[in-house]
Amino acid sequence: MTLPDSSIQFIPLGGFGEIGMNCMAICASNQILIIDCGVLFPAEPRLGVDTIHASFDFLLEHEKAIAGLVATHGHEDHIAAIPFLLQKINVPVFAGAYTNGLLRVRFTEFDNLNPTVLTNIYPGKPFQIGPFAIEPLQMPHSTVDNFALLISCSGHRIFHTSDFKLNLHSSNPGQLIKKLESLRPVDVMISDSTGALESSDAGDESALEESIGALVESAPGRVFIALFSSNVRRIRTFIKIAQRTGRKLVMSGKSVLNHYAIARDTGIIPAADGTVIPVQKAHHFSNSELLILMSGTQGESRSALGRFAGGRHAQFNANDTDTVILSSRFIPGNELQISQTISRLMTQGVTVYHSNNRDDIHVSGHGSRNEILAAIEAVRPNALLPAHGTYEHLKATALIAQHAGINSTIIATNGDVVTFANGSLSITDTIDAKKIHIEKNVSIPDEVLRMRRNAGNQGVVALWITIEKSATGDQTVNVRQQSTGVVSDDLFSSSATEIERIVKDTVKENSSSHQDMAQHIKIAVRKLFRQTYKRNPVFMIDVIQNSKQ
Repeated sequence: MTLPDSSIQFIPLGGFGEIGMNCMAICASNQILIIDCGVLFPAEPRLGVDTIHASFDFLLEHEKAIAGLVATHGHEDHIAAIPFLLQKINVPVFAGAYTNGLLRVRFTEFDNLNPTVLTNIYPGKPFQIGPFAIEPLQMPHSTVDNFALLISCSGHRIFHTSDFKLNLHSSNPGQLIKKLESLRPVDVMISDSTGALESSDAGDESALEESIGALVESAPGRVFIALFSSNVRRIRTFIKIAQRTGRKLVMSGKSVLNHYAIARDTGIIPAADGTVIPVQKAHHFSNSELLILMSGTQGESRSALGRFAGGRHAQFNANDTDTVILSSRFIPGNELQISQTISRLMTQGVTVYHSNNRDDIHVSGHGSRNEILAAIEAVRPNALLPAHGTYEHLKATALIAQHAGINSTIIATNGDVVTFANGSLSITDTIDAKKIHIEKNVSIPDEVLRMRRNAGNQGVVALWITIEKSATGDQTVNVRQQSTGVVSDDLFSSSATEIERIVKDTVKENSSSHQDMAQHIKIAVRKLFRQTYKRNPVFMIDVIQNSKQ
């Protein structure tokens, strides 16, 4: 596609149709500004997949036009795919100091990264990226250095909210509302939609110190708290609770440790010597003296909480005096895995609190429908583009905008080319917006995923075929067979004679290459399995020919 000269185009590459994987290209004056570049986590490793990110094909096609990338904040679903992009192209990155600190740590896990300039941005301090003049605006969220962006380009003003809430019940919500009102006029508002289905306002982070503190004080033994690792404000709250209750605070899980270290080094969290102790020293203290923070809010089996629930944690085994608090929300799609983790804990006698049985142990970082409405009414954009959510979330935000009197709203999904012209939004084109699956920082080709999926669903049949040719031209065919996950060994053995007959007949009738011969055998044996067992396993066929002199 051709980049626009005078109009503005928005191309969502991820985050429009799912929770996570947020990435958007804004095209104007023949240049591209990338907003965020994150990943999507499967709740459990599926087919070996660790993370998923948006395809970069469009960005690679227009590499020379890319002016830069702005990361709105440091959540994984907004920044964790940046290293994968930088392995392919060199893009300057602009983000808050804390977010850039997270990126520097993440970069150490990757090889062959292009040299990258990381530039810190600050609230209220405008900066320029190519034709894009940008003013960052600090917005409340569940992490620090979270910036909404006022972007001016091609004579238009765009307001990207980032993830946000308004804290309408805080001591001075009017100050933020006035700041949003001062942004007018705004042509296009790109709004977070994650909380659009929630009727209750997100709530203020400070309220948790009292409610969770009371649970910690009354707990008879160890208290384990699972939280989103990037919520450093909440980590700061739990340090206060530990100090108030006389407990030692332990961090368990790589992501929790990383976020704590960066927040401490950047001054966001003050040093808490004597309160925060290494996990290796936890055994020096009694159970009632410990408060342990863990990663694993979404039931991930390999997380610290997942290993604890499954009896696989190196330092902690569950007992009936333990208390676990899930200070987090259930991300849509992860409910089953979270429920299974809760059940594993409870069967071991652990007392478990979560958002479904206690409404005072977590506050969301995403504004409810009332907060989204208040933001829209304050900004009064000419047009609104819902972002960050499933189709249901995007639709709900579009309805909120229409209720606020916004005439031009559009529901776009990944790959749609959304053009703003003559005061309204429209979808004018589409691009291929694939998902890239990652295992141990390496992409998995689609054909490998298909094979893994088929092998998991239907099983694998392996045939090793050796053709021995004598000096006189006679040949002997030997077949070794193995089935895994298809049918029982007894049933497979009953087909062994028929498989051997198929192989020998095929070899006799075909003098073509080994590759062609293997393909003919695969077709015939596949037909046998479909007719006999109603199954279509993955076939692995190896043909070897030996000549005897």
